[in-house]
Amino acid sequence: MSKAKKILGVIIRFFAVAILSILSLLNLFVVLFAPLSRDISQMPQIVSILYKIFNIFFLVIFVYCTYLLIRNNRRYLKLSAYFLPAYFLFMTIYRFFFVTHGQFERVDFNNFLFFLAPLGLMFISYKLESSNAESTGISQENLLILDHSANEPFSPLQYQGFIVRGLANIIDQILIIVPFVSVASLTKTGSTYSETYMTVGGVLFFVYLIVAEAVWGQTLGKKLFGIKVMMQDGGKCTVLGAILRNVFRLVDVIFGGYLLAIIVMTITSRRQRVGDLIAKTVVIKP
Repeated sequence: MSKAKKILGVIIRFFAVAILSILSLLNLFVVLFAPLSRDISQMPQIVSILYKIFNIFFLVIFVYCTYLLIRNNRRYLKLSAYFLPAYFLFMTIYRFFFVTHGQFERVDFNNFLFFLAPLGLMFISYKLESSNAESTGISQENLLILDHSANEPFSPLQYQGFIVRGLANIIDQILIIVPFVSVASLTKTGSTYSETYMTVGGVLFFVYLIVAEAVWGQTLGKKLFGIKVMMQDGGKCTVLGAILRNVFRLVDVIFGGYLLAIIVMTITSRRQRVGDLIAKTVVIKP
């Protein structure tokens, strides 16, 4: 069985390499031929320069991640967890302001699936090929963290379910998003500006969640209910953990408007949603 899992992990890693290679080629194409694009040529010069610089930066990152992935070096997972979501946000913001001019299109959803697919594939291959951990540079200490049979730092009653977490999230949305939505509904400058207000509110909410959980382990809503985000090994929530669990919040929203999160939290012993499982975080009541 372990041999079959290892083979499956290699196959999945191959698909991740293929997608990362395509992303690298796309970035190379943009760097070489961006000046010939009509959309790029009509943008302000400073914007086109920054656009090219960003693509060169991500080109280097994607090529390096592809190299690490081929070598089965586990550093690719951490690098990709930082830069693939960042690239998705960069492309979404760029398209929103300079291509679609304040509108979201179906291609933006397709980009979400395409840009973040390698991260999901890498995580799966990571789990399936765990028997190779020692040969790829993971220490015995980290292996113990990855082992689900390790001693639980929290009692089952400390893990918080979707009801209290949902209420905390509603409070956070009221504090951050509602003011922007109110301004958008009152403005009479057109639908494009209204959508811009709501988009800015959504981005600010996303940043607020990451910063609050990475620094304090809890947002204002969570603090009100006395719950906190922790790493599942008992440690403080890391920056990477906060980024991952909130980036993959988009998965919960897209697939059923948090219905997926409720289902996953119900069937997992630690009451984790998809983002928690990937980030290895839990929400507990100390």
